Amino acid sequence: MSQRGLEALLRPKSIAVIGASMKPQRAGYLMMRNLLAGGFNGPVMPVTPRLEGGSWGTGMAYHREPAVYPGSGGALY
Repeated sequence: MSQRGLEALLRPKSIAVIGASMKPQRAGYLMMRNLLAGGFNGPVMPVTPRLEGGSWGTGMAYHREPAVYPGSGGALY
């Protein structure tokens, strides 16, 4: 992996959490909670087809699929 690719993986500018959940026992919930509590500065996009249009409690809306922003340097988890 190139240094540029490694940099994008370790320091993404934005993150889409595939399978984000509002259920505390789910991995998607823990990932969202840790990203927000850890002070990630970029946009975080919760993605799950079942909760489209809902909110994660922070005003962030759920999305059915991750948006693609050319050159955003984002990561999908």
